[in-house]
Amino acid sequence: MTIRWTGFWAGMMRSSVGGDRLLGDGWIVGQPDGAWQPPTDIYEDDTGIVIRIEAAGMRREDFSISLAGCNLVVAGGRTDAVPKRAYHQMEIPFGEFRAEIRLPWVVEPESVEATYEDGFLLVSLPRPPAQRLSVVESVQEEDG
Repeated sequence: MTIRWTGFWAGMMRSSVGGDRLLGDGWIVGQPDGAWQPPTDIYEDDTGIVIRIEAAGMRREDFSISLAGCNLVVAGGRTDAVPKRAYHQMEIPFGEFRAEIRLPWVVEPESVEATYEDGFLLVSLPRPPAQRLSVVESVQEEDG
């Protein structure tokens, strides 16, 4: 699969990550060439990571979301609802799309929430709980 670069990091990171798009702090987003690419925002808030995809004219069942460890895949398809016509201008894309996002931490699939409303798909992935580490005091032997 060939990955197309877009956005700010396109020119900066193309050669360093082998075709994926690096979005600071380890974010990597892969998208196949030739596929429709809906505008996508990825950000962190106090609760975790939010993926926001602008995809008007779709239904919830048009999306497929899968998660395996740190790899999130959002795919879907939008059909051209209008019968073929002699267009004077055509800017509204349709067809299949797929975005593969490498997350900075492992997320449990059961904790992911996705909603589709007003043309936006929101995928919320919670931040993992803080882990407590126990500190052990080392015992040093005295030379006799």
